[in-house]
Amino acid sequence: FGQVRQAMVATDDLGMHKLAEDFELPVFHCHEVLKKMLTAKVIDKSLVAKIYRALEVNGDLPRSWVEVKHTAFKKVFGPKPK
Repeated sequence: FGQVRQAMVATDDLGMHKLAEDFELPVFHCHEVLKKMLTAKVIDKSLVAKIYRALEVNGDLPRSWVEVKHTAFKKVFGPKPK
């Protein structure tokens, strides 16, 4: 689909990231899409917090999301606790 429609691929599956690279397709982690939506004011901080909370409760929070929680979303979650 990404090749036919010249679309950005958004996935947290690292295997899919590798496949996208092999086909020279632009690829984002889903948290990057979430950040762009927040910056564009398509969503608000409350929804970002709810999405993170739901992923945590379901045990589905990807490592990449954990790594950027207090950097990319510092205005939502604050700085990384020491």
